[in-house]
Amino acid sequence: MIKVHIKGLLITSLGLLIFQILFSCNSDRSRLPLDSSLSSRDMLDTNKSVSQNNSPNSKLLDKTSKAQWNNPVMNPMGTDIGRMVRGYFLVGDFDKMLHFVITPPCYSKNQITRILRKSSWGYSLKWNNVEWLDDHTFVLSYRTEKNKTFAVDQYIGRVINDTAKLILFPEKQDLFPYYGDESLDDPCK
Repeated sequence: MIKVHIKGLLITSLGLLIFQILFSCNSDRSRLPLDSSLSSRDMLDTNKSVSQNNSPNSKLLDKTSKAQWNNPVMNPMGTDIGRMVRGYFLVGDFDKMLHFVITPPCYSKNQITRILRKSSWGYSLKWNNVEWLDDHTFVLSYRTEKNKTFAVDQYIGRVINDTAKLILFPEKQDLFPYYGDESLDDPCK
């Protein structure tokens, strides 16, 4: 009789504990807002964007956390522009790749496609840093691994029509690395 009573008490206690845990996780009190100006209704409204928030940090969040095509570090594909262009290159989708590449005007699309087909880009990339220069130009630094040797490559690009694009140097063996001595104003020289 005592064993049955203890079993019933344990089952009831366990049930109450599980019930309490489940409902305490869903209560509005357990969700603490990051910004005191946000109400619990704002936190639950998933259709509101960060830009509608009037907190002092909202401008900073808009510039750094949104995935946009003009952001060379995080685009809507979920990666940086260099890895995205490399992905299109590796699968041979040169038409999509060229949407995110600035080519010299003295080369036709067919010439660029032939150069790309003859090129190799078999090493891995990992984005390290972005440096913004004048006139919407940026330099991306990548940690690379070529034949089990680590190095750093820098790729240069520009934001054109609200889209980040890498600059292609078709006359070089490695098409994208930037060494600082290339002519960006007139690449056909």
